[in-house]
Amino acid sequence: MGYSIIMLVDYRGAFWSSTRNVDALCSLDVPRLRDALTDLGHGVEVLEFADLDLARPDLRGKYVIYTSSEDKDAHYKRYIEAKVIGLGMVGARPIPDPRLLLAHHDKVMMESVRRARLGNAAGQPVSRTFGTLEEFRRRLDEWPSRPAVLKPAQGAGSRGVTLISGRKASLRAARRLMRSSGLWETALELVRRVRRRNYVPRSLHRRGVVIQQFLPGLQGDYKVLRYGERFYALGRANRPDDFRASGSGRLDYAPGEKADVVPLLDAAKAWSDALGSPYCSLDIAFDPTADVEPNLIEFQCVAFGPATAENSTGFFLHGADGWTRVEETCDLERVFAQATSSYIEAHWAAGDEA
Repeated sequence: MGYSIIMLVDYRGAFWSSTRNVDALCSLDVPRLRDALTDLGHGVEVLEFADLDLARPDLRGKYVIYTSSEDKDAHYKRYIEAKVIGLGMVGARPIPDPRLLLAHHDKVMMESVRRARLGNAAGQPVSRTFGTLEEFRRRLDEWPSRPAVLKPAQGAGSRGVTLISGRKASLRAARRLMRSSGLWETALELVRRVRRRNYVPRSLHRRGVVIQQFLPGLQGDYKVLRYGERFYALGRANRPDDFRASGSGRLDYAPGEKADVVPLLDAAKAWSDALGSPYCSLDIAFDPTADVEPNLIEFQCVAFGPATAENSTGFFLHGADGWTRVEETCDLERVFAQATSSYIEAHWAAGDEA
């Protein structure tokens, strides 16, 4: 049975991303994706966000797939969020859940989603979020142990991610990451503090941060991408003399040939099932030689980088007998369409209305 789907592209006509045309639009091929969904029996309408009228009478019950944005300070992403959240309010079915869009490149929101969807599930590092430097300073000594990892709320990859230890260095790193005020706001606030008796100062450092448990002894981590029933795995060695693996360029697109990745895949499936999205990108710490079971470091569910899939020679499939590796060159438009179609079919059959 086919369903009616709206595909929302950005102002450039782009949808998600692809490594095939990184020098140009860096997008999935929208006509090919539309054709792949059509071949699966669905009717597809491609719209830019600006052309979406939330007062349309036919939106209730309609499935919507959408892109996101990584622009500085999330200006355009805020616009996308307004449209996608509005779709949910009028009874459409955005895929994935709009709350997962809010967590896209927002690590503070990601931690809220983690708490809500994964709770006390195994493999969740201890973490805490702060919205001002003052909050961070007052509660730093409550943190169970250091070193710890300090992350800015905004940003992709490992930009700004810092290993902190002593109190002074921790506060210095937090001050740098959380500074939110320009010269004019800073000057105005300082004047208020001098002139107003009993004035309660406003913070000049209001960019959110996450402090997360540090897992020592790791030589790298894993990236696992899920598109429907396909799981793609990538091993990433740390940068030289660094605790971070993201951006190292030291990549293994066939980690199952050198290590037992079954625990990694089991964890990735359980976590992505709980997150409730047909698309997931999971950064996972796992090293049995260092007695580190799978730990979910970060995740994304919309508009994440597809290099792990596009550069792979196959994917992992879970069945009654466990995990099987299937050799296949990734056709990302077809893979994305199949993941979307299977998700819609499963949720329609289950009577899911949200």
